[in-house]
Amino acid sequence: MRQRACCVVMPKPNRSLVAPGIGLRRRRAAGLLAACCVGLGLAWPLAQAGGDDGQRARAAREQGRIVPLEQLIAQVSQIVPGRLLQAELDDDDGLLVYELRWQLADGRRLEIELDARDGRWLKLKGPRLETVFRPAPRDAASGTAKQGTQR
Repeated sequence: MRQRACCVVMPKPNRSLVAPGIGLRRRRAAGLLAACCVGLGLAWPLAQAGGDDGQRARAAREQGRIVPLEQLIAQVSQIVPGRLLQAELDDDDGLLVYELRWQLADGRRLEIELDARDGRWLKLKGPRLETVFRPAPRDAASGTAKQGTQR
């Protein structure tokens, strides 16, 4: 991937507007410093707005607003064979949502979204979803599938 370098191009100074005694190098350095300060001033609020997901998740879990991620991972692994690749806690219009990236044994990857408040499944995306789920356990006496307590 090609990366572009960021550079600031300073215009040539107008000799009639430049105060005598200030060198060209100093003016360029001052202009570059001013551009950096403006850039940092604009970037700082954006960096602060993101916050730390780990701290936010920990606080919400301690307050009882969300289900612990470990519990939801155990719930998903009982239904869908595979392993967790990545987990994020996102705020989707005021609703806290866990976004899980899940890999099946055959290499397929799924995107699973769960409501962080109660673990309800919101979205499941991936290839050939009809073959993803484990079959329901059978009742030995009647030969029918057991009814689970999941929503």
